[in-house]
Amino acid sequence: MSAPKVIRVYGTAKVAHLDGERIEREDIIFVDSEKAWFYTIDTDNHFVFRQGRRRGSTLMCTCGGSAGIFMYDAYMKYSSTNRGRIIACITHMNTGLHADGSS
Repeated sequence: MSAPKVIRVYGTAKVAHLDGERIEREDIIFVDSEKAWFYTIDTDNHFVFRQGRRRGSTLMCTCGGSAGIFMYDAYMKYSSTNRGRIIACITHMNTGLHADGSS
């Protein structure tokens, strides 16, 4: 699987294309294993999404990395609008950079 190609826009990215599939940004995603809805982190150049729409779907970031659920202390320097658990890019949360090297 190749990394998604994000359509660069001024402001927040809203759409990406992955292997011919159009992926649109969602502000909130339902995670089956948690049986709960989670907000997604708001970053400019990439966004997280649920790959696959059926059971066994995976949380991914348009940078090509995996996404996961984080507590506020992990993402507070990136977003102050949410204080609960949030879905974000794992690489970005751990290193400050996305898997493609962007910030």
